[in-house]
Amino acid sequence: MHHLCTASIGSLTHAMKGQRLLSDVGIESRIVKLDAKRTRRGCAYGIEFSCAELKSAKSTLGASHLPVSEYFSGGGGELL
Repeated sequence: MHHLCTASIGSLTHAMKGQRLLSDVGIESRIVKLDAKRTRRGCAYGIEFSCAELKSAKSTLGASHLPVSEYFSGGGGELL
């Protein structure tokens, strides 16, 4: 993958659903465990994907009403 972005999601179940949704639209992703201190809500899981796919990933996850609390650039760095 290229430069990575992460969608922070509160539960492993939601992260798995999000990964399947992204896969369905051709976005390669993986589930990662996040450091709770790096997120505003203490979320523990995220979906990591290429930042080149950010717009499509936000659209896909948003349309599914998954509880994404925030998006990070660089695997947990700056907020997007």
